[in-house]
Amino acid sequence: MSSRLFKFLSIYVALLLIQACSHPIEIVGEGDVTSASGNRNCSLEEFKAANPKCTKNYAIGAYQETYYAIPRAGWKFDHWVNYCPTATPPNYDCSFNTPANAVQQFWGQTMPPLRAVFTELPLSYSVLNDSGIVFGGNYPSGNNAGCTGATIEQQDCAHGRDATHNDNADGHGGFSYTKLAAGGEELPASAETWACVRDNVTGLVWEGKTVDGGIHDKNNTYRWGGVSALGAGYGTYYPDWDVLVNGSNAEVLCGFSDWRVPTRFELAGLVNHNQTNPAIDTAFFPSTVALYFWSASPSALNSTNAWAVHFYYGDSDNYDGRSSYRHVRLVRAGE
Repeated sequence: MSSRLFKFLSIYVALLLIQACSHPIEIVGEGDVTSASGNRNCSLEEFKAANPKCTKNYAIGAYQETYYAIPRAGWKFDHWVNYCPTATPPNYDCSFNTPANAVQQFWGQTMPPLRAVFTELPLSYSVLNDSGIVFGGNYPSGNNAGCTGATIEQQDCAHGRDATHNDNADGHGGFSYTKLAAGGEELPASAETWACVRDNVTGLVWEGKTVDGGIHDKNNTYRWGGVSALGAGYGTYYPDWDVLVNGSNAEVLCGFSDWRVPTRFELAGLVNHNQTNPAIDTAFFPSTVALYFWSASPSALNSTNAWAVHFYYGDSDNYDGRSSYRHVRLVRAGE
């Protein structure tokens, strides 16, 4: 490149920057900010390194962009600061559509930063239930009624809560549940009616299903993608289950107003692999159909699928089309 051309390009770029508006991106907590165009992404690592992609983020001409907040594992997106403070799920997007003449008013200036705030999830999210298996396999074939059999010390039933807490007083095998009344009061395991179930191992509280035709009826089905669905807004998000989530929060079900659709792994934590049809502790979750239940987790395969757990055998490695009508059981985090 000739010195004259290099000088010309340098002057041209300098003139553009003089006429540009800087809009920094900031990240609080652990997550990333991506953009619809892909040209204004700011990762957590880039933000910590003060990369100009985050600290400058020049807008030249019209400023047309949509930003998405993507939480890291163990974190959730909470809110935007300075812009889009009331962004709502499922997309949590923050959009700008500013014409060139308005951008020119900020020539050489810095707009207040677009700050994405992420908060850490409760510790209970990392606590897992056991499998529920309390029988042993025998050699060369067959299963035993109890935890006996060939090399039993190497089998599932000989380890974890299924071995150390297998009393069935508050749940099958190593599961431990507490029934809750509609107002949140604890009930004995012998209670004949209850509205919710608290998992004493994970701390999660689960919605109980009914047979009364209301919003909690066990036969209600929904397409994927309403309130509390995860992801960055890619693909179609159907609002079908909003009536369940919003209705449960409005009625303050079991004393709580932060109900949501569970993640894939939270939902799989309900599976009791010791039984099928349905693969769940029916003493605490009696109105459970042995079919697919949506999780809030989208599938990475493509933008048309999401993860579901099938409660006939308890399979959790299933993804399904978002337009499919599946069941939903709500959850909320423990204290």
